[in-house]
Amino acid sequence: MPGEIKEIPATPDMIKGLRLEILEEIPKSDFKKLVALKGVEDELAKALLRKFGTLERIKSANIEELMSLPGIGRKRAILIKNQLEESSQAVEEPLEGE
Repeated sequence: MPGEIKEIPATPDMIKGLRLEILEEIPKSDFKKLVALKGVEDELAKALLRKFGTLERIKSANIEELMSLPGIGRKRAILIKNQLEESSQAVEEPLEGE
């Protein structure tokens, strides 16, 4: 039938290729900063970056937006948010003597 969409099963090579593309799109410096946070393991860092794109967007997300990801409850969302805010302030504050 014209215009009919047929479902084609994905091969393991296709899936592997998609995973590699997704991993290559994740900013490595943002990933490293996220996994350095308490309560954020590799898979969660990847999920955060897939959803929000960059560390800056994750920082600007509210608690409910963070909680929309599986594995992030209110406590973990607050923990992540607080750590990101603290790291931003540490960069913005001048060193003593400057």
